[in-house]
Amino acid sequence: MTGREISFGNFMALKPVAVRRLVAMQELPIHIAAAVIASKLRRSALQLDRGPRYAGQSKMNFVGLVLHGFKALMVFAEDVLVRVGIACATLASLAILGGFAAVLLKLLGYATPGWFTAAFGILVLMFLQTAALALMSLLLTGVVRGGTVAASFAHRDFIDAVVSTNDVVPEKP
Repeated sequence: MTGREISFGNFMALKPVAVRRLVAMQELPIHIAAAVIASKLRRSALQLDRGPRYAGQSKMNFVGLVLHGFKALMVFAEDVLVRVGIACATLASLAILGGFAAVLLKLLGYATPGWFTAAFGILVLMFLQTAALALMSLLLTGVVRGGTVAASFAHRDFIDAVVSTNDVVPEKP
């Protein structure tokens, strides 16, 4: 649904500049691999044999895997919203066309008793459901992109140098 493939995990080697960019992204706590893709950092992949698990079984069950996948979708919520919106608009358009066809068939006398009511009712329900789905996707995207508040000392990680401005006198307009 995002149009992107995540073919890597959380084990990465990053340059300090890349780390600074990633730390500033609000998507990082949601899904690390998706945040790396969203950051538009240059990436190169190395094929490594993962080998056997050293201890215990995986703690990731089906529900955990689905939740992990949905978190990756949340990082690209705008892209998913556009695709869901296009699908909803297409279905709504088809429902409207089907409604016009049902009305036309009824007016021309080709509809059997009870057929028009059932067909038109189903098409109206399809239209209303696609509208509701589009609205919920829009609201969900607004909630996801609400933003997070950084700690009061987090800015120190992003400062490379401090330049004194004591000698600079502002110009008067």
